[in-house]
Amino acid sequence: MDLAQDRALTQGIPAGRRNRDAMRWLARADMFRFLGRCFDYPTEGDLDDLTHVGRSLAAGPHLHERIRSLVVNVCEEASTRDLQTEQCEYERIFDVAPVCPPYESAFCPALKERVLCDIAGFYTAFGLTPSARRAERPDHICAELEFLSVVSVKLALATSEGRLEAREVCEHAYRSFLGDHLGRWAQPFCEEVAAASNSRLVGSSTSLLAHWTAHELRVHRVRTDPYTAPGVLPPEAEISCGMSAQPPQG
Repeated sequence: MDLAQDRALTQGIPAGRRNRDAMRWLARADMFRFLGRCFDYPTEGDLDDLTHVGRSLAAGPHLHERIRSLVVNVCEEASTRDLQTEQCEYERIFDVAPVCPPYESAFCPALKERVLCDIAGFYTAFGLTPSARRAERPDHICAELEFLSVVSVKLALATSEGRLEAREVCEHAYRSFLGDHLGRWAQPFCEEVAAASNSRLVGSSTSLLAHWTAHELRVHRVRTDPYTAPGVLPPEAEISCGMSAQPPQG
């Protein structure tokens, strides 16, 4: 997805309006963006960038200590890994005949069309389009993480500007997407990847994603019905298609 405009919005919050709630949402945006980079294909300079971004994130005041320590673990692994080795591992796990497909619908094949429809509805409602740089399915783990980063930025803006209706719409979207999508497959996805991968960087990344998702579900009191394994549906699995509420612009 093309997120450059939404990332730039982060800089548009005046210092005087960066209250505690707004800054917490900005920290969430940074975390989701960081996690998206953890599960993206690594190219030249990406491991150094991941280390730098992670250290800045860990230095912030809004992370739970357990989450902070897991971010530090990712940074430590990224700083010592060989790029070519990590590229080969990525291709083995996620890309060429993937051992662990990084797609939500791989965990619910019978619901694939409904899941893709619902996710596309969220993205469209927030004005997001597929990236011109890289074509990817909307249920890719990186796309879902990037989407929640965008929603978090918009929540920070709405909170700092006192736009209550906009905040309510964005909070509803955040909770709904977390409960209906990322929260349903992050844990089994992380378990599958951790069991299949030989990379300590991948292992530390999956641990962070699993703990962060569980933390957000708990903090926001979102109940979800997680998938148990790729292709295995929970009882009475159901999902609606699209969003009825339209989010604020900007």
